[in-house]
Amino acid sequence: MKAIHRVLTAKEAKEADRITIQEIGIPGEGLMAKAGLAAADEAFALLSEKHLFRCQIFAGKGNNGGDGFVVALHLALRGIQVELFVLPKAAEICGDALFHFQKLQGLNIQIYFIDSAEELTPMLRADALWVDALLGTGLNRPVAGAVAEWLHILKKYHQKQPVLAIDIPSGLDASNGMARGEIIPADVTVSMGFYKFGNFIQEAKNFTRRLVIADLDYPDEAFRGVFGDWRLIDEEMLQKALPKIKASAHKFEVGQCVLIGGNGLMSGAISLSAMAALRSGVGMLHAIVPGTCAADLNHHSLETIVHARKYSDHLTPDDLALLDPLRKKTRAWVIGPGLGRHPETKLFLPQFLRSVGEPVLIDADALYLLDETMLQSVHSPWILTPHWGEFLQLSGASMADLMENSVQLASDFAQKYRLILHLKGAVSLTAFPEGGGIVHHRGDPGMATAGSGDVLSGIFGALLTTGLSPQDAAACAPFIHGCAGELAAEALGSRSLNASDIIHYLSKVYKQYDHYLAT
Repeated sequence: MKAIHRVLTAKEAKEADRITIQEIGIPGEGLMAKAGLAAADEAFALLSEKHLFRCQIFAGKGNNGGDGFVVALHLALRGIQVELFVLPKAAEICGDALFHFQKLQGLNIQIYFIDSAEELTPMLRADALWVDALLGTGLNRPVAGAVAEWLHILKKYHQKQPVLAIDIPSGLDASNGMARGEIIPADVTVSMGFYKFGNFIQEAKNFTRRLVIADLDYPDEAFRGVFGDWRLIDEEMLQKALPKIKASAHKFEVGQCVLIGGNGLMSGAISLSAMAALRSGVGMLHAIVPGTCAADLNHHSLETIVHARKYSDHLTPDDLALLDPLRKKTRAWVIGPGLGRHPETKLFLPQFLRSVGEPVLIDADALYLLDETMLQSVHSPWILTPHWGEFLQLSGASMADLMENSVQLASDFAQKYRLILHLKGAVSLTAFPEGGGIVHHRGDPGMATAGSGDVLSGIFGALLTTGLSPQDAAACAPFIHGCAGELAAEALGSRSLNASDIIHYLSKVYKQYDHYLAT
């Protein structure tokens, strides 16, 4: 895996740097020079875009400040007026940062060692690019002391100045995206060498408008201390994973999927899943629903073959007989959308799960009905798609633990029960049973709406049916879902976005890749 596709915790990033410098022998000042040059290139582009000629750089201790020194060097050499505000005293600058700080001597750079944050106030300019080089990836506790005072002043007096952050906006925890103090939103963040989880999850999206990766050519050996191969899904991976469209295929060769869900009060969820599955290329779609849902589903999705007992308003073990004629040709099952939590439905679920050997996507109310006994009996490929509340109920974890350690908890759960866990959020995490996983960064805030998860379940079902492995489906389905949501929001606005809009724009996402799929 290329380094630039990796996503690491702060601890793993520190270990990768240690191995690269101390064991492999790549000089630290050389890595810092590459990192600073990449940030300087982005800073210069942002200055040009905003028609600015002045840059104010705020540098802290350690490597993040050292990267800021390199940015100062390259911008000054390009004719930009640079003011460098340094948090540590001159005698405290050491190591690779000192190596690059010494290169600034004699250049047309105004360097200020600031004793009090209040000294910054009259020196801050509205007509300048701000470069945030205060804190790097090592932050794991509340910001305190002089750095906290600097961030308070900068946030208080930030107006329309564009901001570039080095590695991560100062105040964000690089391992979990938690806000550890006041944070200045960055127009551009340049992540060095590889991504960090804090570039994406939890609060990160609120402070990271555009994220750029700087390829520092880390060797693969540098990552032997990483506990699991987590990566960012991208278009190249999607193109490789999606199955080719076969010109001579018939509907059963494309694949049959069965959806199971609905109850007397909720027929919309299973309808959304059905329409999403059909728009995602399933060859044949069946749905097992209570009788009270059948008419609504038939109305919304003419192509879905609906199976139901006439007078039921929830599924019971008697409905298992409806599955028997479908088992031979079914490649994937989706259970949960609108399923309800009736005691008889809880009896239906374990009998169903024991009876199938094909991949099963378990979502919504089916997650609520799962218990430890069922989880311990996993014998076929399962994909669970909980949001945070559902995961807390499944795992027994506390909210505080999940906020601090969402990646670790998701990974531990997937490995413990030998299943794929897709933990849904503004940025979702997919954890694999063998360790590692996928970070899903595509999507729009407007997708935080009822029914969006049901759409995702339908996409999952279709991709599992059309030939993707469970791991590939777990990589591709959320990416496609997120891209469709972005297109819908672009057309309609985030506030007006609803789940059925996502379905409408699925075809535009798939069409974008048609030329990769044609035989």
